[in-house]
Order: sequence, then structure tokens, then C-alpha cells
Amino acid sequence: MITIMGLILKKQVCLTFILTALISQTIAQVSNNGIRNRLSLMLDAPPIASTTAKSSVEWNCINKALTNKCLVYHNDQWFDFIVPEPGPYFLNVSAQQCREKRGVQAIVIEGNPCEIKTYRILRCINQIRQDDVFIRLDSLKPAIPYLVNIDGFLGDFCDFKIQLATHPEGFPQREENPDTTLAPIYQGVSRFAIDWTVKKTRIEDFERFRVFRNKVSDVKSILVNEQSVKRNAYGAPELAYIALDSLDREGVYTYRVFGIHRETLIPHYLWVRQVTFIEPKNKLVVQQRIVIVPVSYPHKTILRILIYDRLTDKKLLNYRHAFDPVRNKSIEVYLGDLLDKGIKEFLILVSDVNEKQALEFYYSVNRRGELVKE
Repeated sequence: MITIMGLILKKQVCLTFILTALISQTIAQVSNNGIRNRLSLMLDAPPIASTTAKSSVEWNCINKALTNKCLVYHNDQWFDFIVPEPGPYFLNVSAQQCREKRGVQAIVIEGNPCEIKTYRILRCINQIRQDDVFIRLDSLKPAIPYLVNIDGFLGDFCDFKIQLATHPEGFPQREENPDTTLAPIYQGVSRFAIDWTVKKTRIEDFERFRVFRNKVSDVKSILVNEQSVKRNAYGAPELAYIALDSLDREGVYTYRVFGIHRETLIPHYLWVRQVTFIEPKNKLVVQQRIVIVPVSYPHKTILRILIYDRLTDKKLLNYRHAFDPVRNKSIEVYLGDLLDKGIKEFLILVSDVNEKQALEFYYSVNRRGELVKE
């Protein structure tokens, strides 16, 4: 005879089994966590969705000696592909959603699976930006299998999509210097005009233009305008273009214009400009929101700017800035968004991206709402 207590115990056992099964499904590794179960990327097929969450490292199938200077393994997974003929191809990495906002890293290998002495590294990228990005692969050999290893940068858990294609999608993984870098400007109104000019010798290379915007604190860019190359009544291409954008919140924004190549569809970096948008405020509550940081670097040096909350040692912002000493002997750092969050003590670190030593600048907010250098 089954007692009430026995029924309760049976229900508890059944519930425990169901919960265990659900948890197991939640934390299950991707099928291609091991190199034997690698997923094949078919040329120009739809992107494959995957995730670095809960992946492990198959240490006997990686050659650390080849990649030590590039990256550290954390939670990798495997893909492979072959191409039908020589020529450039593209790995398109898209739809990244990362728990820690760090992104993924990638290695492209020629060699036999898990025979690490045969490995030859074609590309090693220690961090892929979280915009949609393409990795160009040149000089691939037909009918030769290639391996792709994807890992979360610093162990980040990232959902993403990956595709092997004959045409690129998104941003180039490595952006060349833009044709034109304009000095930063300040906006007191939200409507902003982006205008650029293309060299006469280059205009026939492009079929259209794309304008992207990103805020310093954002990990992804937004497409704000796309337009085709225009021609006048005589069929000659126009060289000057304009796009309009609206900003709905204060901050520092970077606009980038890319020309899309007519034949290859590869984007070429044409133009960049930084805009600081400050909403007009009543004079009685105006607070200083920008600090002027004096620095001295060669022309077009790429600077890394880190901003910390001095009270908590928390890193608040991390971005890059192209220094132009011809126009100015300092850089302007916008702190408005951080001030709005109640932060009043700042440490600003400025360094050349190729150097380890950084310049330190300390600021705090006084009773009058002014940012004072200490």
C-alpha cells in the first residue's frame, strides 16, 4: 500500500530528475567543442550560429608555441572549410552578444586536425570587435582543409554567427587609416550634418557609401545612412556628399564613412569625425562636462584613453583617439555621461597604443560643479 509520504517522495525524485535534465541542457557544451565534431563552413551558405558559453579547451589539439604571442585559450570550439579555387575569401563574424562585452578571438589554421606539428597559422586575431566583422583570407589553396578556432576573449561567453563567403559583410577586422580625419566639433543641437568629399581619382572605385555612428561607451556601431554614388546630367560622378543624423542623448560620438568598392564590395575607410553633443541647459544648472588634457605626441598617433572612478577603481571608459598636434596641443575628454551617473572623482590614463607607460591625470568635481585638476 502506497502511503502519502511515499507519493511525496516519488514526486520529489521526479522533480529532481526533471530539474537536473533542464540544468544539463542549459549548461551543455556546443557540439563542436571538440575538434572531431567540428562544423563545416560551406561557401556562401547561411551563417552558422554558435556560442563560447561552457566550452572547454582541447589542449592536445592546439599548438601554444604558435599562438603564445597572440592569444590565450579559454573556451574554444572548432570549424573547418575548403575552397574550390584560389583567391581571397572572407570569414564573416556577426551577431555577437557577449556577457562581458569583450568579444571573441579567432585562429585560422592550415594543417591536419589535432596533428599540431603540421599546423601553420594563417590568421591569429586576439580580439574581434563586436560589430559585424569580416576577416580577409588571401592565398588559400583549393581542396585543402583549413581549421577555424573561435574562443571567447578573456573567457567571455559570446553568442555569434560565422560564415565563409566570397564577399565580405560588415567592417574590416583591421581598418586602414581614413582618407580624411577632421577635428572634433561640439554640437548644441541634436540635428547633425555629415559631409564628405571623395577624391576624383577614387570615385569610380565605389558604388555606394555607408555612414556609421557609435558612442564611446557602445560596443557596436549603428548604420545611420547609405547612399549610392550620384551622377550629374552628363553622367559624371559627383564628389561631394551629405547625410543627416539626429542625436537623442548627450555624449561623444564617432562618425565613420566607408566607400563600398564596386567590384569586391570591400568597404574602404574614407572619413572620420568625432562629435560631442551637449544639450542646452539652464545657465543656473550648467556643469562643466569636458576636461582639456595636455599631451604631446607625433601626428596621427593613436592614443588609448582609459577613465576610472577613483573611489571604486572601476574602469568606466576605454576608447581610442587619433591625435592631431597640428590643430591642437591637447585632447578634450567628455565626462558628461559619467557625471550624470553621480561620479565625481576621475583618473584619466592616456598612452600610445604601442607603449605600456601611461600619463595620469586626476580630476574631481568641486561644489560649484567644476572639474578641477589635482
